[in-house]
Amino acid sequence: MNWKPIYILIALIATGWLVMVTVTKADPFTCDDAANTCTYRVTATEPTKTSGGGALTNYKQTNIKTSLNGGAFATLAKPATALTGGGQVVQDFTFATTPCAVTSFAVKLSGTNTLNLEGVETAAVGSPVTRDRTTDPTCAPGIVTGVVN
Repeated sequence: MNWKPIYILIALIATGWLVMVTVTKADPFTCDDAANTCTYRVTATEPTKTSGGGALTNYKQTNIKTSLNGGAFATLAKPATALTGGGQVVQDFTFATTPCAVTSFAVKLSGTNTLNLEGVETAAVGSPVTRDRTTDPTCAPGIVTGVVN
């Protein structure tokens, strides 16, 4: 019997970790409309078990994937706090906002083990967040000019 396919299947099942995550407005940061920026904090809790329920012993990193306005996701890898996971990973993200427009910031996460096998992607709680600047006073129409004859 060829055991190689079974070992690959077990490895794939064992790497489907769930990374718990939240996206919150970074404290004490605020959106700065003069600078056209907002800062949000991503807090992720590393898994301690594999998707199969076994103890995690080879956690390598948490992958924080971010996207602005539906664009391509960029990935930031944060090293694991321990091979057994369980720690918290915190990262602030500052992004540009556009006056008179809505800016959307989406986050999803995954974990990778030391064999470079990536687990299941998880959308962050609270993601996407939006910054609606369509009601800024500067968005109002300019002065209307006219002549009465």
